Amino acid sequence: MVVKITDEEIKQNEFLKNRYQILEHSGEGTFSTVYKAIDLKNSNIEANEVVYVALKNITKTSSPHRVSEEIKFLLSLNGNDNVVPLLSCLRHQDQIT
Repeated sequence: MVVKITDEEIKQNEFLKNRYQILEHSGEGTFSTVYKAIDLKNSNIEANEVVYVALKNITKTSSPHRVSEEIKFLLSLNGNDNVVPLLSCLRHQDQIT
């Protein structure tokens, strides 16, 4: 099921607009929201070579220690079969993506 992105979500993710084109709200949990997006830096839209990524916005109320531990865990799994790699981590004001 495709979930439309709200105006509030667009505003919240404005700082990503030069790097990613957010397509849809894919899911959410207690501590984060996940979006499907196009990686504009690594895609060639004219040649129909599109690189899709999942963007995970971590909730502002998450503790810094919890966020740090999750990032370390995801990095430790990079390169394993059936695991989506962590490509980057961005911090903007009080938001981590």
